[in-house]
Amino acid sequence: MAGTAHEARGVIGTQANLWTEVAENRERVDYQAFPRLVAFADVAWSDLPAPDERDFDDFERRMNAAHYARLDALGVAYRPPDGPRP
Repeated sequence: MAGTAHEARGVIGTQANLWTEVAENRERVDYQAFPRLVAFADVAWSDLPAPDERDFDDFERRMNAAHYARLDALGVAYRPPDGPRP
């Protein structure tokens, strides 16, 4: 349920939790966190329209154009868009 503009002014931050007790290594944490954290950052730091008006195809184009290459350069063991699925 979306809040009002008045309620939105009371939000002072965002967070994305990942509990790692059962993640046996860094690669598993990477796989569980990325590209989800890129999408989270896009929502948290961008001036986006309401969720039902957002353009997922635009986000996917930006992921393919730049962000996957950045994750590769950083050695992040992310889940690729075509799987495999856990």
